[in-house]
Amino acid sequence: MENIPYVINLLRRQAGVVAVASDFGYESVLLEREELDPNLLPAYFDEIQTEEEILVHFYVIEEYTIYVIADVENTSWKLIGIIKNGHLAYNKVFD
Repeated sequence: MENIPYVINLLRRQAGVVAVASDFGYESVLLEREELDPNLLPAYFDEIQTEEEILVHFYVIEEYTIYVIADVENTSWKLIGIIKNGHLAYNKVFD
């Protein structure tokens, strides 16, 4: 959960949710790009360069799920998104 301080600050800035690390559920999984739900990704996701296999970190608190899509080999972040009640509410691309 090394990314949790960033996630906590992002959720506070974007949604006004004040939380601490112990408030979150957390899971990391390896997925194929095709396994991702396109309804929970920004329309430009196909333009983001990643390998076919990606690492996805999920953080869950209340009605929010925050995901971080990262490169498997070097764990560099490619995309972060905030899902609220099943809808993409925020996203940011990393270079």
